[in-house]
Amino acid sequence: MTLWEIKEALINAMENAVDEETGEIKDFDLLEKLEGDFETKLDDVLSYIKELRSMAKMIDEEKKALDKRKKNKESKADWLENYVDKILSGKEFESARNKVTYRPSKSCEVNLEEFMKNDNCNLYLNYSDPKPNKKAITQAIKDGQTFRGAEIVEHINMQIK
Repeated sequence: MTLWEIKEALINAMENAVDEETGEIKDFDLLEKLEGDFETKLDDVLSYIKELRSMAKMIDEEKKALDKRKKNKESKADWLENYVDKILSGKEFESARNKVTYRPSKSCEVNLEEFMKNDNCNLYLNYSDPKPNKKAITQAIKDGQTFRGAEIVEHINMQIK
């Protein structure tokens, strides 16, 4: 095998070793089955990891740019829709390509301050589930407080540079 064939075989092995949908590793021994010394294969795997992270970052940046463009287009369309609504003032409009109609609708508007004065208002309020403030809990534990069900756990995280 040539050097290029080894790298190509290694990339194919890495691509095929992981299930695309679940992320589950299908064959742990696949890399060991390939020719080449351990250090070279490990170096190639680490380089491939960096390449994948770089590609994911580029995709994320492109997604952000597309989200920004989408938001801009939606804002412009909303502004134009409000403009047309103001011009038509409830009158219907129809052309060969477009039609604007109006229909009545109802919505419930609540002044919360006034609503809270009702005796049974709690029956009609939604409360969200409590969510722990991990940053505050971490600081409290560091300051000496103890909590049941909360602890600082140390992990060893691999860094690839």
